[in-house]
Amino acid sequence: MNTKTLKGILLYSLILIGSALAVFALVAIIMFIFPNLRLFGYGMISKKQVKSNSTIISTSQISSNYNLVVSAQNFNVNISTSSDEQISYNLENKCFGASIVQECSVEENISNEVYSIYLVEPSGLVFYRDSYINIVVPETLTYNLTIKTNNGNINASNLNINDLNIETGNGNFTFSKNNSTSLEINKLNISTQTGNFNFKSHFDTVKIKNGLTLNANKGDIYFKDLESDVNLIGKDVYFEANNVTAIENGFEANVSNLILNINHLNSSTANSQNSILTASCKIKIKELTGTTGIKSSNGNIKLKSM
Repeated sequence: MNTKTLKGILLYSLILIGSALAVFALVAIIMFIFPNLRLFGYGMISKKQVKSNSTIISTSQISSNYNLVVSAQNFNVNISTSSDEQISYNLENKCFGASIVQECSVEENISNEVYSIYLVEPSGLVFYRDSYINIVVPETLTYNLTIKTNNGNINASNLNINDLNIETGNGNFTFSKNNSTSLEINKLNISTQTGNFNFKSHFDTVKIKNGLTLNANKGDIYFKDLESDVNLIGKDVYFEANNVTAIENGFEANVSNLILNINHLNSSTANSQNSILTASCKIKIKELTGTTGIKSSNGNIKLKSM
């Protein structure tokens, strides 16, 4: 095959690709102008959607912890409290792209035991621009809070929490309480692909009575003073705290790539011990109390006193 033939094939290929792109662009423009048009079930969307709802609940009839379950994909989730005996939400969807579903729908389930809200979002080639849902719940209740997101940040404020369960694909979590620098909860479970969980910026002390579990593909978590058993699992974890005091079982980590930055790790109770297993690590603990086992194939370990 000579050079002239190759140039002809290349030119022909470029013409075909350019024509296909031009047709695609023309179809996209037409579908934007006429949003009801569909191609293989898909339509173009570029809109701002606002939805809201509120439901009265009788808090006096709720004697135990109330289960609050939120599931979203690409929305930022904000949860706060008010003095009203009602649960309400306000949703703003700002998206652009191609999808079978044109709008976000909300599925709610509410009773004296549980409130769950599930967002059915446009799927396909869709880009979200700061879409969010604000959820407001009664301040008098204590919650078992479960939040699941795929690509959104989570912000919770002023809730009384018993159990806290967080599952994120790519998103960060923050929690704060007005006029309080201490937090006490029963259990904290976190599962994330990529996430940042910062308890340091709002709380001087955090107590988790039945332990912290972090399962992360890549996760960062920060505390000032933490009183809790700790279980770290996953591929890439960064853990930072001024002081960690184990309650019963100690500090455990089974992480491929682990970075620990702790001033004082205290696991001196009768049954507690620290167990750290990692392939690669950077561990810095200034003061270490209690029985500790560390096994690493590669890394840098600094223990100043034991």
